[in-house]
This record gives sequence, structure tokens and C-alpha cells, in this order.
Amino acid sequence: MAEIFGAVAAGITVCHEMSRVAKAIRKVTKDIKNAPREVANLMDETIIFTGLYSTFLQICEDDSEIRQGAMPSIARLKIWAGSTIERLKRILQEADAISPASHTRHSLRKTGRASWKWLVKRNVVAALKASLNVARQSIEGFSNLMCIRKLNEELAILQGAVTNPKQRRALEQKLGTLLEDKIRSIETRL
Repeated sequence: MAEIFGAVAAGITVCHEMSRVAKAIRKVTKDIKNAPREVANLMDETIIFTGLYSTFLQICEDDSEIRQGAMPSIARLKIWAGSTIERLKRILQEADAISPASHTRHSLRKTGRASWKWLVKRNVVAALKASLNVARQSIEGFSNLMCIRKLNEELAILQGAVTNPKQRRALEQKLGTLLEDKIRSIETRL
């Protein structure tokens, strides 16, 4: 009787282990199956960031005041963005075999190897995507601060013109509205 009980207990343990392994295999298969979508999302995120980043750098190059005030931050961002984009390019090149946008036919071996590499580097990719997101939010925050600064400068000019009748008329003609209305509009945006 004890032998039967031992065999049943061993069978239950083996079944539990087999079930656990099957779930792990299913999860890996699902991760590989979802990899093309993750690769496509990563490509989209990289394209969006690259466009925003190049526009940001162009604005900084055009405005000498911004360039001088934020030079250390911009230099650090350039270094970081360059290395991040290079790492992303390498990962995307390695994942090309499982990408839905791939125009190259790959062997089963290469696709299998790419799937394995994707599983190994999945956390790295998630960290890079999060890092891109933080950088994008930082650029947007910096842009918002620059807009606020420009609005404050415009507001100071308008408030200074309120007491100067000649300058006031010239600005009201240029703007096509009363200075007080324009000042209220800017204060509302701030």
C-alpha cells in the first residue's frame, strides 16, 4: 500500500513539474510570437524619438540663448541619445529575422537564433524603451519651459508698451487687437 501511495505521490510531483515546464514553454512561445509586434513598437518608438530629437537639436542650434544656457544638458543628451540609438539599431538588426517589416527572407536557423536573442534581450529592450520615453518627456518639458520663457518675454514687451502711446499704437496695429486683450490672452496661456 505504501508503495502505491509513493508511486501516486511521485506521479503527482512529476505531473506538477511537467505542468510547470509546459507553462514555461507556452510563455516562451507566446513571447516569441509577440516579438514581431514588440519589434515593430520599438521601431516606431525609435522613429518618433529620432524625429523629436532632431527637431529639438535644430531649435537649440537656432537659438543662441538656449544653446548657451543649456549647453551641458544638451551635450549630455547628445551623448546619451547617440549611444542609445546605436544600441537600439544593433538590437533591431539582430531582431530583423522576426520583424514583420523585414523585407529579407531568413532561414529557420536564423529566425530561431533571433527569437532566442530576443528572449534574452527583452529586458534590455524594455529598459531602452523606457529610457527613450524619459528622454522624450525631458525634451518636451524643456520645450515647455522655453515656450513659457518666450511668453514671459512677450508679456514684458506688451506691458512695457502699455505706457508708451506711440509703441502701443504700433503694436496694436501689428497685432490687430488691443494690448490689454493680448496681455490677457498670454496670461491665460501661462
